[in-house]
Amino acid sequence: MDKKQDKDSEEKITVEEIAKSTTTYGLIQSMTQSKTLTIMVLVGLIIIISFIIFLSKQI
Repeated sequence: MDKKQDKDSEEKITVEEIAKSTTTYGLIQSMTQSKTLTIMVLVGLIIIISFIIFLSKQI
């Protein structure tokens, strides 16, 4: 019985564990610790959004 209970407890994965395994969670966690990374991500988003707007106006 003990082996079966151990196996069942190992197989249960919580939603929190799944969320922590995603790259988005890792990025956000790193951004909270690093001002430089936060600035780089925001600048990158601004550049990408500006490029998309530029392309949409050219059509």
